[in-house]
Amino acid sequence: MHERLRKLVAEQGGEVGLIVYCPHGPDDGCSCRKPKPGMLQAIVTHYAVDPKGLWFVGDSKGDLQAALAVDSQPVLVMTGKGRKTMEGGVPAGTLIFDDLAAVAAELIHNSASLNS
Repeated sequence: MHERLRKLVAEQGGEVGLIVYCPHGPDDGCSCRKPKPGMLQAIVTHYAVDPKGLWFVGDSKGDLQAALAVDSQPVLVMTGKGRKTMEGGVPAGTLIFDDLAAVAAELIHNSASLNS
């Protein structure tokens, strides 16, 4: 699965820099299963960045809660479980996009604005 993801992203000119996942079940009591922030903390540590202001994109309530747990910006995509998640309500300040392409376009636009 991960190699296929890397291949598909590379075909579009992108790169997957790091893949993290939780191998535990819901009753294992780990710190990495969302909404706990362990996976996000691993990413922040790997890249040595401050999570404040980073966008964390997901389609579930747990994704949004994990983003808030590390003080990142929660971003909901309406694909996958996104519509159902939206119906249940999302945290205040959550950014909402139709899909990952729309998120990427916004990030590129914001990056270009900051660099000009």
